[in-house]
This record gives sequence, structure tokens and C-alpha cells, in this order.
Amino acid sequence: MHGQRVRWLILIGLVSCLIIAGVVWQNLQPQEPNLEGRPWSVVLADLQANDPQTRLHAVRTLGRSGRAEAVAPLRQAIQDPDSEVRLDAVWALGELGPLTPDAESGLTTALHSDDPNLQRQAIIAIGKWGPNFAHWTAELLPFLAHSDEEIAWHAVKTLSAIQLTPTDWLGMVQKWLRSESVEQRCRAVSLVGRWGSNCIELLPELRRLLHDTSSEVRGTAALALARWGDRASPAAEDLARLLNDPEMRVRYLAAQALASIGNRSPEILDALQKTAEEDETYAVRIAAGRSWERLRQPQQ
Repeated sequence: MHGQRVRWLILIGLVSCLIIAGVVWQNLQPQEPNLEGRPWSVVLADLQANDPQTRLHAVRTLGRSGRAEAVAPLRQAIQDPDSEVRLDAVWALGELGPLTPDAESGLTTALHSDDPNLQRQAIIAIGKWGPNFAHWTAELLPFLAHSDEEIAWHAVKTLSAIQLTPTDWLGMVQKWLRSESVEQRCRAVSLVGRWGSNCIELLPELRRLLHDTSSEVRGTAALALARWGDRASPAAEDLARLLNDPEMRVRYLAAQALASIGNRSPEILDALQKTAEEDETYAVRIAAGRSWERLRQPQQ
């Protein structure tokens, strides 16, 4: 009886040792990451799901993970057939930051895609990475003249975030302002207008473009100067001449710009009053009349 009891105790001891050894061994094995309550392997498998919403959720989960291992699958997700998944994959790379070289490579892919939404999101993502990424300047500069004004504006903000100032871009912008392409000149003028008087050095260029052979350029230059406010006052006489422009849109924009600039000289007031009374187009007469009334008011 006593021997049987000893054998049972030995057996129980051996089983306990095996259980403890198994637990220790399991704890020594590499643990699979857990992302928001779901195993890493499951999240990765969801990237291959047929349902685009499942893939989208997986991309967003990876973007919030903060893990360098998430970069490679997110870079692949930029090629997803669903546009929303592709867009969020670029967003996710921006959230993760430059954890690996693949992150920058993924954003480069997005920048050079044909999808303006991907391009815009990539530009925003680069801006989040901060001033250590000035080497992106050459990639971003062409977007300053993009036909999509939102993309151009985000390019301005991102270049500012990586600590470039408008003066760093003046050479390229001056070249665009003198381009033979009307479209290129218009885009460059719009860009200068968005910068405002932070690039006052370009005022002579804008004044010159008020006399451009293209009415589209002349009108865009008037609109840009209106955004500069009183800093564009030296261009008031040039704008007043546009009140006699053959194109109605140019005359209309010039009349509005004169009010924004705020030059109250008698010559400007006389020109506006004459336009308000004599212009052949009702909209131009109204715009000139309102500007005339505004400029006659005492300055606050």
C-alpha cells in the first residue's frame, strides 16, 4: 500500500513538472503581437479579404499600431483595388512615420500615382514627418503648380512644415510666371496669390502680368493682388487701367481688387465712378459702384 502511494506521488510530481515545463516553454516562445484585441496574423489576413470594408479596417488598425512591421503590408495596400483602402493606406503610413525606408518608398509611390486623392494624402503625410524631411523638396515643388488648388495648397503647407519658406521657391515660381504656357502662368499666379504678401518680391511680376496677352492671366493676377490687401497698393494704377479691359471678367475682377487694396487716391475713385456709370456690363457696373462706395468710406 505504501509503495503504491509513493508511485502515485512520483507520477503526480512528474505530471506537474511537465505542466510547468510546458508553461515555461510557451512563455519563452515569441508572442504574436495583439492589435486592438486581435492577433497580428488575423489583421494581416484581413488585408486579403474579399470585403473592402474588412481590408479598410485592417489598414486603419495597422496605421494605429505604431509598429515598423506594419509598413510593408501598408505599402502593398496602396495598390489595393478599392480607392478608399488605397487612400487610408497612405494615411496610415503618415501616421506611422518614417519607421523604415519602405515608408518613404510607399509615399513616393502615392505621389507619382495618377490619383489626385492619393497625391494629396501623401503630401499631407510628409508634412506630418516634420523638418527632417527637407530632401522631399524636389518631389514636392512641382505640386505647387498643380491644377487642383487643394493639392497645391497642401504642398505649400507641407513645404512650410519641413521649414522651407516662399523665398526658397522664388526662383522656380518666377520661371513659371514667365512660362510660355498660359495655363502654367495662371497656376503660378494663383499660387502667389495664396502665399499673399509673404512673397512681396514678386509684386513687379504680378504687375507685369496685369498686362499679359492672355485675359485669363490678367484676371487671375487681379484676383491674386486682391488677396494681398494694402500691400498691393503700388499696383492700383495698373488695376485701374484694367477697368477698360475688353474682357468683362477682367474688368469685374479689377474693380473688386481695387476695393481690397484700399487705395483711395482721386484717380482711382474717378476711374471706379466712371466704370460704375458707363460700363456696358451690369455686373461690372455693380462691382465698380460697390468698390467706389467702400473706398469713399472713412478709414477705421
